[in-house]
Amino acid sequence: MDSAGGGTEYVFHVRPEHKIQRHDMNWGSRISALVGNGNTILIKEAAENYWKGVPSIDPLWEYLTPSAIIIDVEEF
Repeated sequence: MDSAGGGTEYVFHVRPEHKIQRHDMNWGSRISALVGNGNTILIKEAAENYWKGVPSIDPLWEYLTPSAIIIDVEEF
């Protein structure tokens, strides 16, 4: 959860109310690394891979949904 920018004090068990999308956050790291060299073709390819849910060599998955209902909360 820490890699996704989430808090680490609690874990929430949720029930999504909408479709779930799965994306590999490592593509975002790749984009950040590519920005410095200005290769827009590779940046675009990495961004498209992120939004298509294509796994990188070492995927770090995040799951997104517009809203969810909290079922339970536990301390982490």
